[in-house]
Amino acid sequence: MKRNFYLQHPLMAMHDPRMQNLLAKETLKGTGAYWFIIEKLELLPESRAQVEYLRPFCKVHKISFAYIKKIIFGYQLFNFEEDGYFMPAELNPIHERTEQTICERPENYVATGVDCTGNPEEKVQKTLKNKRESSKKERKMAENGQKVLGNEGGK
Repeated sequence: MKRNFYLQHPLMAMHDPRMQNLLAKETLKGTGAYWFIIEKLELLPESRAQVEYLRPFCKVHKISFAYIKKIIFGYQLFNFEEDGYFMPAELNPIHERTEQTICERPENYVATGVDCTGNPEEKVQKTLKNKRESSKKERKMAENGQKVLGNEGGK
């Protein structure tokens, strides 16, 4: 277990478009469910778990497990791994263009330690390739999540 017994809440979390979407569609109930999930994951050493890990907490607190799964799979707020584990996605991630912007000002990249050597076009191509691969994985995980939610509704 981690040494600090409090959750370090990202100050600008609600400015992330995914969180705004969650709030718009699910109101404060959805936002509360999100933070409930985050708190339970933070109890673990690696802040990642399989979805079934949350079932006992749902029973104790009388929260719909199907609703928790809807929040996990439906709003792109969590990253999924091939082994069935999920973890919180970074909120308000810094975009790849930041490195390019930093490299335009030599006084910045000395202080930040950003690698500004090499061909910028190669870096952009590599970034675009990684984004495409990442998008494919995210779509696959979202489809799997929809299948899970569809199977849950039929029971």
